Formats: sequence, structure tokens, C-alpha cells
Amino acid sequence: MQQVQCGVDVLPAGEAYDYDYFRVRLGDDQLLKRSVALRVYRMPFLAVPIGRTRRGGFFPLYDLAAASAVCAALEPLNGFPGLRTAWVAAPVAAHAVEWGDRPPLRWDTEGQRLAFYGFTQPGPRPAPVPLSG
Repeated sequence: MQQVQCGVDVLPAGEAYDYDYFRVRLGDDQLLKRSVALRVYRMPFLAVPIGRTRRGGFFPLYDLAAASAVCAALEPLNGFPGLRTAWVAAPVAAHAVEWGDRPPLRWDTEGQRLAFYGFTQPGPRPAPVPLSG
């Protein structure tokens, strides 16, 4: 495990909370092998590099300090070119770290969005997670 500023832990991909979700949707074992789990806010989530049909990626965050820390964690890794912070409105309004090609301002179809991120199918939606215990 590698510790990066602001408490970002870089972990093996299989430790990500959403690993199975991406495994089903990506259908690309090579991308999954190059992915990493990033633990920023207690639970690790997957960061998937670009490659093959995946043109871009993003990692949503709640603040700019955490976004800077995620950029620092991903910078030395292969597959995360053009790291930048952005404000994204969907799926939730938040800061995000993006890499690879810039996504279009709007998608004409859901299929275009899925293809940009290298998804082969919509896949199952994750179960809702309670915001408080």
C-alpha cells in the first residue's frame, strides 16, 4: 500500500468497493489489471485507466484538496494521461478528477456515453448505500 498526501491510499484493484460493478460493465480484464483502488473517504473505489476502447475516466470527489491528492496518486501510474480537475453535474454534482480525452458536453445517446468509458453493457446498478448508519 502506498500513502499519498491528504490520506489517499493506493490499493490493489480488487479491494475497490465497486470492483465487481466495473468487472461486469467493462468486460476487459487487461484494463482491470491496470486499475487501482483509491481510498480517499474510508472506502476504496476503482480508478480505471484508458486503453483499448476506453477513451476517458473520472473519479468524483467532494473537495478540491482531495482532487489534488488523487491527481498526485494517479500521476506516476500508466494509463491516466491528462489528469485534470473538473466540476461534473452527473451522476452527482461534485468535483472530479478526469483523465484521457475530454467527454463531450452532452451525449446524444446512452450508448455513446457507455462507449466513451469503454463499457460493453449497462450492467447491474449497485444497491443503494445508506448515507448514515
